[in-house]
Amino acid sequence: MKILLVRPPRIKKAITIGEFMFCEPLGLECLYAVLSPDHDVRILDMMIEETDIAAECLEWRPDVLGLTSLCVDVPNVIRLAREVKAANPEIIILAGGTQTFVEPSAFHDEAIDHVLQYTTTANLQALFASLSEGGPVPMIEGIESRENGFRSTGVHGRNEYIVPDISCTKGYRRHYSYFGFKPCAIIQTSQGCSKQCRFCLRWRIEGGHEVPQDMDVVFSQIQRVPEPSIMILDNDFLCDGGRIDALCDRLEKHSVRKNFLCYGSVCSIQKNREQ
Repeated sequence: MKILLVRPPRIKKAITIGEFMFCEPLGLECLYAVLSPDHDVRILDMMIEETDIAAECLEWRPDVLGLTSLCVDVPNVIRLAREVKAANPEIIILAGGTQTFVEPSAFHDEAIDHVLQYTTTANLQALFASLSEGGPVPMIEGIESRENGFRSTGVHGRNEYIVPDISCTKGYRRHYSYFGFKPCAIIQTSQGCSKQCRFCLRWRIEGGHEVPQDMDVVFSQIQRVPEPSIMILDNDFLCDGGRIDALCDRLEKHSVRKNFLCYGSVCSIQKNREQ
């Protein structure tokens, strides 16, 4: 199948921190990693490319359009989906991203066929196997489908940690930045956060305790990053002093020179003063 994965354009009237935290679409890179071995997949970052998405779909003629979302993107996603459906009613449209986890019902629209509340390798492969066969889509954990009345299986889950394929954003990467570091890549080395701050949404999405990823997997990602700067996206990267030491040892051993940025809580800094 031909699949177009899209990050919606900026909302000009929205007050966001995107001007100094303009990161790559990590979620779309993860989807690309899962889907590209079996499908023809492209990424369109509309925060960089100002284009007519309906015209893009008419020209390339994808079978599936996937739209990612943050909370401010709901009206934009629905608008884009309706524009594409009006131009080509046969295209299958998916909505995903942070906001579909928080409030999937916001995307229960006649122009959207499937809402990905959370994504795993298993549910993505199950969905696209059904779509490829052209038959009815069964109830799949983490996915609400219009043909099933947008009903959920009731099984609560979370996004799987998937190693992204950053090659799919090669043409955009020079634009991505983080607090003045440009170009700047982002990677995630763990999910969840035990601090569970009331104002924070991420631990509610990822879980209430840190789940570190294997250091071999993390370091291999760092080695593949071409940019001089890397933002580590973990909720609290400084929570485990021993893990920081292990990473620093590898960086030194392999002579990896990068600018690293990260989030860290005061509690973690106090706990790991020796590091």
